[in-house]
Order: sequence, then structure tokens, then C-alpha cells
Amino acid sequence: MIKDAPAFLSFLDDVRNRSLSDWLEAHTSLMQPLHRYKGHLSLDREKLSFFGNEKKTGNELRINIYRYEILQLYLGFDDAFTIMESRNLGLLWKPFRIIFTKESQEYQIYLIINYSIGRCDNEMWMEILKEWLG
Repeated sequence: MIKDAPAFLSFLDDVRNRSLSDWLEAHTSLMQPLHRYKGHLSLDREKLSFFGNEKKTGNELRINIYRYEILQLYLGFDDAFTIMESRNLGLLWKPFRIIFTKESQEYQIYLIINYSIGRCDNEMWMEILKEWLG
């Protein structure tokens, strides 16, 4: 089973510390939703991987998340990525949150997968990952 798609990614701190200009950009017509990294998400038998670049600096980000590192999958808004971060107030898409550990440190990321004209494939990827985790 190999799946892949374009994706936007933000860490919890990116969402909590977003600037007013980040918020305005995410709420402007034809602009992309709130994110720090733009890249590609892929899933194989062993891991979920993201490879992309930071939108302001172009710095590269690579993350490999193995099954045993995933603590939680969640589809929806929360106290950090609130409904107010979405231009459509959550009517067309919801963020996909993954909490995982790496070297005894916990991370929380938000994904918006295969975004196009106000829609995304987050629900489909939630189901794929739930099945993948068993």
C-alpha cells in the first residue's frame, strides 16, 4: 500500500504563534490555508513521510513517522487550530492532527492534504491511516 499526495503542514507552535499576516493570507480568496510547510505526504508499509519546504525561507523539512510513534489521529478543530483559522468556518474541510513521539519528545502536526479550491482529502487520509495502524 503506497499512497501519496501534496500536503500543507504546520506544527502546533506554528499555529499558536501565527502572525496576523499569516491569518490574513489564509483568509484571502485564492490563497492557501494556514500552513508553514508545503510539500508531499507519502505512506508506505513502514512509515508516513512528509518532505517539503518552509514557505517563507525555503528551508527543507523531512519527517518520517513510524507506526509505533503515532499516539493520536484526530480530524477536526481544537483549541490551537480553531474554526477561525479556516476561511470557510469548517464547512468544507477540517485539519488533520497527528500526535507522535520521536526520541522521547512529543510532537503535534496539522495537515491539510491535497487541498484544492477549498476542499481537501483529510477525511480520506484519516481512514487510510486508521486502517494502516490496524
